[in-house]
Amino acid sequence: MLIRLLHLLCLFPLLSYAQAKNPNFIIIYIDDLGYGDLGLYQDSKINAPSIDKLVNTGQSWTNFYVSASVCSPSRGALLTGNLPVRTGLYGNRLAVLWPGSQTGMPAEQQTLAETFKEHNYATAMFGKWHLGDAPEFLPTRHGFDEWLGIPYSNDMDWTIGEITSTNVNSDLSISHEKWKKAGPIYVKQLRNPKLDDWNVPLMHSVSNADESYTDSIIQRPADQTLYTQRFTNESLRFIDQSVKADKPFFVFLSHSMVHVPLFRSPAFVGKSALGLYGDVLEEIDWSVGEILKALKEKQIEDNTYIVFTSDNGPWLTYAPEHAGSAGPLRGGKGQTYEGGMRVMTLFKGPQIKSGVVKALGMDTDIFNTF
Repeated sequence: MLIRLLHLLCLFPLLSYAQAKNPNFIIIYIDDLGYGDLGLYQDSKINAPSIDKLVNTGQSWTNFYVSASVCSPSRGALLTGNLPVRTGLYGNRLAVLWPGSQTGMPAEQQTLAETFKEHNYATAMFGKWHLGDAPEFLPTRHGFDEWLGIPYSNDMDWTIGEITSTNVNSDLSISHEKWKKAGPIYVKQLRNPKLDDWNVPLMHSVSNADESYTDSIIQRPADQTLYTQRFTNESLRFIDQSVKADKPFFVFLSHSMVHVPLFRSPAFVGKSALGLYGDVLEEIDWSVGEILKALKEKQIEDNTYIVFTSDNGPWLTYAPEHAGSAGPLRGGKGQTYEGGMRVMTLFKGPQIKSGVVKALGMDTDIFNTF
């Protein structure tokens, strides 16, 4: 358990009315980040001064684990504090949800966002959801006042090949031979990504005061080069809006990167010595820096908790140019070896002592700690 962090946070419980203002909470969630990608656990050539600042001023956990080594079940566990066997977000045939899935986050599962809303928090999510793309499963149905992002992974909704994202989900009869034929096509596609190879929608959803919802697709296909920039700027807007309204906030900034296909904005092309993957991670670092800068400018950094973590380890199929490193750990995404389940995790906030924690921690602890 997060023993040390729990001890610290119990001084500032969500239900405490003694403190002048309830603290704000931000989760910065990276997709497929490798344990060895950044300089916390081994030397790295990636320039990440903002994440380094979190490391130096926050609390770094070296033995922090996720509930699953793939997207949907891991994300469900983070948001509910329940294992995938409890949320139902797992499967033998399809390990994650696909476009058109008939299932998603169950309504009876209480999420972090719903818990915060019960205490008059403004709640928002920006980025990748991947817990069901049908209307009844979208983030606004699970406690978020607002969501702008993509409903599933950025490598879904393929526009090429014999097997599409849609029939992977709906056609149980797809043969091994079809997969064998299609597999090399998709691997090649993800190693040489072109924007028009995917038709992923960028969506916006708002929870209205009358308990109705306004859902819209604002761009399809979404411009993946602008994902990190857009999700960051929307988070900054919501933070500013919440501060002006004098409301505590919970922001779930769920980056699509560094999940393949990798894209970065023009400003980050060629910035890293590690090529495309390094460029993408350095833009993530820019995002972290913008969040930290905003908190300081608004004088709320001393009343805001930040969690920086990942949903699982690196997708080694696409290493080294398009995926990260698990460092000294064996395996990666999709495996139950350490490299798939053990992730870089940082905490920063009032009364959290800086330093390294070697105790065991897990994604489900976050719900129960907050």
